[in-house]
Amino acid sequence: MNEYESKHYIKEFEEKFERYMNSISAVFIHSGKEAARPAVQALVNSYYHDKGELSPLIPNYNTLLMLIEVTNASSESSGVKG
Repeated sequence: MNEYESKHYIKEFEEKFERYMNSISAVFIHSGKEAARPAVQALVNSYYHDKGELSPLIPNYNTLLMLIEVTNASSESSGVKG
């Protein structure tokens, strides 16, 4: 994942939160949690790439934790390089 992609995922989640949630919930409802997992994992990876960690200082942090739990994504970076 490059810096541009990382910042894009974070910006979508933090600044366009309602749109992000509508999109991810549509995937979840229509295709299941397995289909939503890669998008949530990409967001987690972005926070680790850009900020080095997940922190309670992240806007919508509790929602992010809920998405991780619901989709069975990892709360740690997957280490996937893009």
